[in-house]
Amino acid sequence: MSHEKGKNEGQCRTAAATIQPRVQVGGSQITGAWSETGYAIGVGTATNIGTEPKSFLPIVAQDGRFFDRDCNVMNAPAKPKLRLEALHERHTGLTASLGGTFLEAASICLSRHHDSPVDMKVVCNGDASTQSVAFPKPDGRVLNAWANDIDTTESGAYGVCLAAVEAEENLVAVRRAETLTGADWYVAPIGTEPSDLENCFRLEVSGVDVGTQSVVDARLRQKIEQTRRGASNLPAIASVVGFKERAIAIQRVSDEK
Repeated sequence: MSHEKGKNEGQCRTAAATIQPRVQVGGSQITGAWSETGYAIGVGTATNIGTEPKSFLPIVAQDGRFFDRDCNVMNAPAKPKLRLEALHERHTGLTASLGGTFLEAASICLSRHHDSPVDMKVVCNGDASTQSVAFPKPDGRVLNAWANDIDTTESGAYGVCLAAVEAEENLVAVRRAETLTGADWYVAPIGTEPSDLENCFRLEVSGVDVGTQSVVDARLRQKIEQTRRGASNLPAIASVVGFKERAIAIQRVSDEK
């Protein structure tokens, strides 16, 4: 065993001695345990403790590093990604030109505060996750075309929130919503015909440039109430993106106030 490997193994065992190992599974963490051979075994995912596991899941040490079964340091699993590019290829209610404007606007909103890629916290119906968002750096011509901050934030929010609803709810835009419906878009499962509104949700979108998480949460409550007042019987979803805060909130709207 090499010196470095032995050193890592000691760190691995130290992590096991000081905390219950946390095992990474598809972006979430579950409690794990150490076998007699020092392997991390996810509870309910492998054979009994003390035997060779059928499948190995990396352990996360206190300092955030991942170790493999031989206590070698691993790269952390890639975070899920929100896909801002080519929205029209997945959202049938968008044209290539419109999807491109949403990408441009979102890139400006994000580049005001962050470098690409940026991790964003997504809270969807109370469940939190982290999504990586990559965006092109806008040049001077793009910045000049989007010199109106209000328009840019609104269009950028369309792009980010549609991508987030796609990732979290498996819903895509199929049609723009009419005035007074209390929403911006009709979204539906992939393959839904735009004329079949019975299977659609109304999606209300809003963007916050520099507000904190409390501002994002307050805006979400406002948008929830707006959808309830809309002239439509279709179920609704409210969504808000905070660009500086790196936060996206998505909430299905109930009838209860």
